[in-house]
Amino acid sequence: MRIESDALQRMTPAEQAEFNLWESFLNSEGYEILCQFLQGQADSVHNVIQNPNSWDEHVYARGQRDALNMVLNLESILEARVSEMTVADDVAEFEESLQL
Repeated sequence: MRIESDALQRMTPAEQAEFNLWESFLNSEGYEILCQFLQGQADSVHNVIQNPNSWDEHVYARGQRDALNMVLNLESILEARVSEMTVADDVAEFEESLQL
């Protein structure tokens, strides 16, 4: 995960510390191994969703898929959070400029 310096400068020290931790975690070998493992699980869950033995099994597998996707897409989710923060700051600055 790469955070542009402009976005990093706009963050509070607490937000910077949080995203530095996330970045360290996402760049670790452990996270890479975790994603490989979870991708295998996601493939198995996909097969159950496509051919369930019951409606309950289908619904349970969809929940598993959603949870796995949350972790597998963590980097994109965090990047979206940074973008939202940057856009919110830009909007606030624009609104302030209109009031002057």
